[in-house]
Formats: sequence, C-alpha cells, structure tokens
Amino acid sequence: MTKKTVVVASGIVAIGTLVASILAIVRQDSGDALTQGSLPKNERLGVWDWTAPDTISSSKKREIAAALKARGVTEVYIDITSYIDDDELPDASVRTAKTSAFTTALRETVRDLHSEGIAAHALAGGTHWADPDHAYIPLKLLAYVADYNKTAMSDEKLAGMQFDIEFYNDKGFKEAPLAYTQQFLDLTQSLVDERGKRFTDDPLFDLGFAISAAMDGSDTNYIPNINYNGTKQPPLSVLFHQLQGGNLPAYVAVMAYRNTAGATVERVQTEMEMAKKVPNIKVLIGEETTNVAPKSLTFYGRPLADLRQMTSSVQSTFADNPALGGYAINDQEGFLKLKD
Repeated sequence: MTKKTVVVASGIVAIGTLVASILAIVRQDSGDALTQGSLPKNERLGVWDWTAPDTISSSKKREIAAALKARGVTEVYIDITSYIDDDELPDASVRTAKTSAFTTALRETVRDLHSEGIAAHALAGGTHWADPDHAYIPLKLLAYVADYNKTAMSDEKLAGMQFDIEFYNDKGFKEAPLAYTQQFLDLTQSLVDERGKRFTDDPLFDLGFAISAAMDGSDTNYIPNINYNGTKQPPLSVLFHQLQGGNLPAYVAVMAYRNTAGATVERVQTEMEMAKKVPNIKVLIGEETTNVAPKSLTFYGRPLADLRQMTSSVQSTFADNPALGGYAINDQEGFLKLKD
C-alpha cells in the first residue's frame, strides 16, 4: 500500500454495524446481543487512515470515530508522515507553529478515538526510506512518537507505530532488488533497536510493519531471499528474527488484498506458519476496500456481507493458529463507504 494508491506506503467511512456485517463476533451494542459466531482470542480489527490529522475538522473527527466504533473497529493507524515536512521547514518560527499545530491535531484525533474505545497507532511510510540517505526519516518519526507519548495525557497516548515502507515500489528497485531488500532489513533492525531504547517505560508499545506477501519467499524473482546466519532466507524470516530479538510485542500486516477466502488463505499461509513459531508476533491480514484494479483485489462496490463471509471462512482456517491477530483494512474512507 502506498499513500493514496493501492497502498502500503504512505498510503481505511457511512455508519453501520461492522460486527453484524464483517467479523462475525459476539458483542453487546446498546444492550442488544449480536451473535454472529466467535473470533480468535485477542482479535483486532484495524483500519489504515491515510489522512493527516491536521487536515480534518474537529466535528469530522468525532463523526469518524463514532462510525468506526459502530462498525467494530478496535484500532486505527493514523498517518503522521507529513510531520516530517513541517519539521524540516527552513524558517524556525514557521516550523515551530506547524509542528505544534500538527501535534495538537494528533492529540485531538487520538482523544476522539479513545472516547469510543478505539486504540490509536501512529502510521508512516515512504517507498524510498530504506535508502541509507533517507533512513533517518522513519527513525525521526519514531522518536517524535516517543516524545509525544511522554507528554501526552492517558487518553492521548499512542499504543504503537506501524511502518509501511514499500521499498519494492521505489524507482530503482528493479535494477538492484537484492541491495534494496538488504537495506530494508537494515532499517527494520534499526527501528527495532530504537523502539527498545526509546520505549523502556512502555513495554507494551506495539511495533508493526505492513508487508508484501512476496516477502515470504514465494516470489524470489520479485523480492529475493537474503543471506542471513549463513543461509539464504526469505526477508520475512529475517524480519521475524529481528522482532523476536526485541522481545516486545510486534506484528506484521500482510497485504493479502484478495476478495475470496481461498485466495486470501493462499496469500498468507506461509506467513501464518512462520509467525506461529515466533513468540510475541501477530499477523494481521490486510484487506482492500478502495477502487483499485483488478476487482479480485478489493471489496469496493460489494456489500459488507461479502467481506464478513470471507473473513469468517479465513478465521475458520486459522482458528488454531495463535499467530492470527485479526485484520487490517485499507483504507478508512473506503471501508466506511461499503454498504450494509
């Protein structure tokens, strides 16, 4: 997805009841029991929100938060990528004013989500960030979130941060896929290390990465395997090792992006098998709701009932796998436009 495209990279609203329409869960809503089957323990339903918090009105933020709550969303990934643009403005006074306004808007967004019982995570991404000349950007954004949380009130705190670094979509990737893949893994290791240093007072702070399904080694002509510990390994195997070394909660959001259960299971089968052997790692299965081609990638234009049926079938397939964490929906806008 990349920002404003089929994204992940910087690239998740009509009010309805998602629980009744998508995830088949037993829950209480205004005192009425909605019995649609059960979900695996600790199931999560996240949406990618690719709209910067300082570009949305206060009333719209409250409206969106209520709509997400009504549809059973448990967490939102809020795009903070544009903070870097403000922070690198040459004029100091303008820079201070812009970054302060951004932080104020972010606090408001997080508070509105928390008021509806929804966890808020930071989100950021860029296809070129694995390049050593730009690797400072995600590290700087992680530092910003750490500083933000230190001064935030309890209802303003971010529960984690997700990175959507689609290095394989960078313009130079096809000429040097091995080098780009290694640079990406160098960056993820730096981010794992930085998380460990900056969040010592918050061991539950969640670190996530949105990833291509091809990182599991299923398409080495596209994303190659990497020399690691003396053997050739899929990039995802290396990433899992890095996250396990952090010994802190972490997850990957696999951009499965298929609108049938069979195709979705096929896309994430290897990831699920790999993840269940790694403590503290969860897999979120990514689904698409925006207008992209081909139609087999997305639920755009289809009823929520189709998404519900597909996810219910996928859940049944992986019901005994402890790595299943839930679903991540791209994106908030497309998701809330789906018809009941």
